[in-house]
Amino acid sequence: MLRNHTGFIRLALASLVVGSVLSGCNLQLMQRGTPASQSSLTATPPGSSPITPTPGTFTPTARPGGSMTITPSPLPATPSPGGTEPASLTPPAGNTPSPTAWCDRVEPGNPIDITIPDDTHMQPGQAFTKTWRLVNAGTCPWTKNYAVVLFSGKSFSAPRTNFLAQAVDPGDSVDISLDMIAPMNSGKYQSNWKLSNDQGQLFGLGPNGDSPFWVRIIVDEPNTDTPVPITPTLTPTVAIASSGVAMLSLNQGLDLSADKVTNLSADIELTTDAAGALLLAPQAEATLSVFGAQEPGLADCQAASTGKTPVDLTSITSGTFFCLKTHLGVPGWLRLVSTDNQDHTISVEFLTWAIP
Repeated sequence: MLRNHTGFIRLALASLVVGSVLSGCNLQLMQRGTPASQSSLTATPPGSSPITPTPGTFTPTARPGGSMTITPSPLPATPSPGGTEPASLTPPAGNTPSPTAWCDRVEPGNPIDITIPDDTHMQPGQAFTKTWRLVNAGTCPWTKNYAVVLFSGKSFSAPRTNFLAQAVDPGDSVDISLDMIAPMNSGKYQSNWKLSNDQGQLFGLGPNGDSPFWVRIIVDEPNTDTPVPITPTLTPTVAIASSGVAMLSLNQGLDLSADKVTNLSADIELTTDAAGALLLAPQAEATLSVFGAQEPGLADCQAASTGKTPVDLTSITSGTFFCLKTHLGVPGWLRLVSTDNQDHTISVEFLTWAIP
């Protein structure tokens, strides 16, 4: 009886194993024969619940040879094969901003020397007029408070300060003329000039605006040839003994014959009256009188009634001429260039003749 039960159990177990194997084979065959388009179907064993993944619990694991992080490399600093160079933050030389334009700037005209080219030959004491053509190359207009002033060298008897007769706008040119007299001694002479703005600041030519413009002359030796007899109808030319420009302060004197500021042999002196008005007073044997706005000649000053009375400069305008006789008895003229009542100074131009 026990053997029968044991045999039955073995038979049942064998049947169960064979059935399981056959069932597994059928499942594999079914899976292999299922087309890819039907892979959405899910086989669920009988009596079991479908497996649903829990959100947020799945973490993908990168397989070898899987995804990688790409980091962009910087652009090369060298030119690319096509020849295009990388952009530069430094502007090219041609685009460099120009310097700030100057307010006061002067350039030479075309030509600059309208009269008296360089190294013009002159006779001793010869009168001439120098004219420059200048261009306002700045951004500010030149008003009538701008002036041509002596910078260095000889003044050639021209006033040291010459205010413009008209305004000159930027880009315009102006012809500036000064009346001059050649020195009495032979040699080469040069007179250098600059412009002065309304603040008294000097400016000139050149890239830095500091170069003067000039007049350069050569004074020849006096003619020593045998003089040609002069007919009685001709008047001989009278030579100039001295000429120049001077500035006098209060109580300073001027020796016109020696062309120097001094009180020892002065012909005129700058003084004041009791009210503080500036006076031009003759000294020693010198005499003085007001002539007018026109330049006097030798005959005019020889005929003028000069005296010892000081001249009140309060009512005398700049540019007025005086006739005079020096303490040596030599005739001449004096011109009032400017008067500064606050500083008690005057600027004058003068000339004396050499008479027999």
